[in-house]
Amino acid sequence: FDIVISDLHLRSPLTGIDILRECQKLRPSTARILLTAIDCEVVEDVLQQLGALCFTKPVQIDELVACLKGL
Repeated sequence: FDIVISDLHLRSPLTGIDILRECQKLRPSTARILLTAIDCEVVEDVLQQLGALCFTKPVQIDELVACLKGL
């Protein structure tokens, strides 16, 4: 995959951060985006370590599309 977009909270024992960490290990070149209903600053340190971007829900689709076009 070229891009992985995950929500922070999943109906799974895993979190979106777990998914992005695994993506980073398996394919570091894959762009990673996290969606969350909480403030992105709460997970900012982890996102920086993962080289991931964050969007707060509700996501502004035009902002997400502009971000994706820039990747």
